[in-house]
Order: sequence, then structure tokens, then C-alpha cells
Amino acid sequence: MTRRTRTTGDFFRHCEQKDTVKHGLSYLPYVHAGDQRAKKAAIMRVWLVALFLAIAVGQPAKAEDNACITPETGSWRAKDPELKQLHRIEVEARCQGEAKAYRIRAFTLCYPRDCKWGWTEGVRIGNSLVVDFMGFFGKRSIRLSAMGERMSAEVHADPYDPKASDEIYSTILYKE
Repeated sequence: MTRRTRTTGDFFRHCEQKDTVKHGLSYLPYVHAGDQRAKKAAIMRVWLVALFLAIAVGQPAKAEDNACITPETGSWRAKDPELKQLHRIEVEARCQGEAKAYRIRAFTLCYPRDCKWGWTEGVRIGNSLVVDFMGFFGKRSIRLSAMGERMSAEVHADPYDPKASDEIYSTILYKE
């Protein structure tokens, strides 16, 4: 079986019948085999340039990354916490102009999995971060002070019920 090559007349006749030919997910005008390879190569170059630009624009500058790292940033875990005691803390810092904003999430040891207190904005006071978690039954305040690979967490649970007593305890967390 021999394969017939298209002539210029065939090309124009084909274009009159059907304006485009389906190629992959897009419709491209009918072109000769050599032209089609060149067109695919051009499309591939455009995609590569777009991908390169997307990666280059999406990468933050190294100076910005280092400016927002604080001693408290990261995940911290207590070694042997009691049930319903602070078990883990996650601290994130982000730059907002010259100021730094902190976002903190706390977990207590619960069964069968840890209880989340959710994300809350933290405030730097001196060398410590202070965060208030507002709950249904009360407010929990935590003061975090980093000391290298360890962090001191002082927790004050203040229930809304005047008959219930406050709970105050401290724990040492270790960087994960």
C-alpha cells in the first residue's frame, strides 16, 4: 500500500470542506507534516517560556524569607503531656511591611486524636509571643518564649463560668 502525498490542490479542497482538523485538545488549521512539526515546536517553546515565568514570579526573594523567620517559628511538641494539656504548637510568621504578623495553632492531648484550638493571631510582647484562644466555655491564653531548641509555654485557662476555677500550668516544648 502506497501513501499518497497531498498536493496544493488537495490542501485547498480540504480547507473548503473543513476549516480545521482536530489535533489533541485544540483545533489547528490543516498544515503539511513538516509545517505541523514546526508549529508543535513553537507551541512547546511558548509553554516552556510560560512555565519558566510562572516559576520565576512565584519564587519569593531569599531576603524576604529570612526576614520573617523568628525563634518561635515552626512546630513544637511536648514530650509527655497529660490528657487535656498542651501537646503541640505551630507558629507561623509573615512580613507585613516592617512589622511581623504571627499566626499560632495549638493542640491539646485528647483521645483518640489531638484537639485543635484553631489558628489565632499572636502578639509579640518583649521576648514572648502572647496568644488568646477564645472558646465556647472560656478563654485560653498562652505565653510562648523560645530558648533555642526548646520553648516555654505558660497556659492560663479562664472559664466563663464564675463558679469554675482558673487553670494555670506551664510546659516545655521541643522543636520538631
